Amino acid sequence: MLISEFIKSLPHIISSDIFDDIEIGDIVIDSRKVKLHDVFVAIKGDNHDANLFTKDVIDRNASLLILSDKKVYDSLNCNKILVDNGKEFLIETAKVFFDRFNGKKILITGSFGKTSSKELLKCILSTKYKVYATEGNYNNELGVSITGINLDMNADFIIVEAGSNAMGEIKLLSKMVKPDIVVITNIGHAHIGRFGSYESIVHEKLSAVDGLLENGSLFLPSEFYNNVQYKNGLDIYTFGDKDSNISLDEISSVDKGITFKVSTSDKEYRLNHIYHHIAYNCLPLILLAEKVGLSYDEIYRGIELYSPINGRGNMLYSDELVVVDDTYNAGFESVISTVNSIANIKDRSKHVILGEMGEIDGYEQELYSKIISLVTIYSDIQFYFLGESFSTFIDDSIKKASNMMLYSSRDRLLDALLKIDKNEKGILLFKASRSKRFDTLVSELIEKRKK
Repeated sequence: MLISEFIKSLPHIISSDIFDDIEIGDIVIDSRKVKLHDVFVAIKGDNHDANLFTKDVIDRNASLLILSDKKVYDSLNCNKILVDNGKEFLIETAKVFFDRFNGKKILITGSFGKTSSKELLKCILSTKYKVYATEGNYNNELGVSITGINLDMNADFIIVEAGSNAMGEIKLLSKMVKPDIVVITNIGHAHIGRFGSYESIVHEKLSAVDGLLENGSLFLPSEFYNNVQYKNGLDIYTFGDKDSNISLDEISSVDKGITFKVSTSDKEYRLNHIYHHIAYNCLPLILLAEKVGLSYDEIYRGIELYSPINGRGNMLYSDELVVVDDTYNAGFESVISTVNSIANIKDRSKHVILGEMGEIDGYEQELYSKIISLVTIYSDIQFYFLGESFSTFIDDSIKKASNMMLYSSRDRLLDALLKIDKNEKGILLFKASRSKRFDTLVSELIEKRKK
C-alpha cells in the first residue's frame, strides 16, 4: 500500500507532509523494531515519550512517522503526519481497518489457554484457508490495534487474542474487532487480585459477546452457558462435559506427545505435546473448524503441526531430560493442569519446579494451599518450591514429605537440579509467573548441564 492510499483511511489528522509516496510496511510502536519502509507511531506514555526517538526511526529507514509533538514534527524533514494523540490515533485507525476486512473475524479470550488456542487454530485453519493472527501475545488495547492495522486484507480469517487486566477491557476489544466468532477458552482465577472476585472474572471474559456481530457464533465451556446475555440469532456451541456439543472421549500419553478422540468422531488426533489440557483446548477449535468446512484430515494435520511458542510449554532437551519451559505465566488452574499432565507420563522420572503466582492478592492462602497439596496427591513427582509464599502456607506435615523440597534461593535450587543424573530419563517442568524470571533459570540449567 502506498502512503497516499494509507492516509485516505486515517481519522483525525492535523497535518501531513509527504515528500515521497512510497510503499509502507508494518505499523510499529517500538522504535527498536522499525525496519525498512515501516510506519512508526509515536506513543506518549507516563514514563517516556516515543516522539523523542525519531532519529533512530529515521536511521532505520521508516517510510512514515506519525507524531503527536508539534515541535518534533516541525523539526523533521521526512514523510510525517501530525495527530493529537498517538494511542488514540492507533485505536481509531484499527477500527477502520477491522471494519473494512471482508473475511471472518475470530476473537479468542479466557483466563488461560488463549495464546496456545490462537496458535492451534491458526495451524488448523491454515491447512485450507489464508489466515492472519495476532503476533505473540499482543492482546491488550495497543496490541489488538496493531493487529488490526497490520492485518492482511486478503486473508480468509483473522484471529485476534484478547486479554484483560481490568474490568471493561474485553468488552472494549470485542467492540473494536466486531468478531463473527468468539471462542472463550477457560475461565479461572488468573489476576483475581485485580478483579476482586471470581464472579467478576467470569463477567469480564463473557463480555466478549458484547461486540459479537448478529448471527455470529459463540464457543464456550459448558458450565458458563447460563451466564451469557445472548443476542438474537447467535449460534452457541459448548464444550467440556458429555452433554456439550463436543467433549473428550479418550486421551493417552505417547512418546513426547498425546493422542485423543472427541465425541464428534471415532477418529484419533495426535498432538506433539505432553499437556493433556491442550487436547481440551482443541475441543472448540475442532468444532469451529468443522463448522467452516474443514475435513478430519485437514484438522488432524493442523493439530499435528502445532508447536508451543517459547515460555508457554515448549519442550527443550538436555541429555536424556525433557525440559518443559512454561515460565511465561502461572495462573492457578494452569498450574494444576500442567502438573496433572506431567503425572500421566509413564517411563520417566518427574520433577516439577514451581515458582510463585502473581496478582492473587487476598487469595494466597486458598490457592497456594491447594497447589502445595499436590505433593500428597502425586507421590511419584519430585516437587521443588521456590519463594516465600510457599514457606508461608506450607503445612508442617507436608514439609516432611520425601518428594518435596523448599528453597528460598535460586542458586540452591539450581544446584539441586544440576545434581540430577545426566543419564536419567526424566522430565522437568518449570512453571511460575513471568515476574519471577524462571526463563533465566531454565537457560542456566541447560547451559550448565552441557559442561
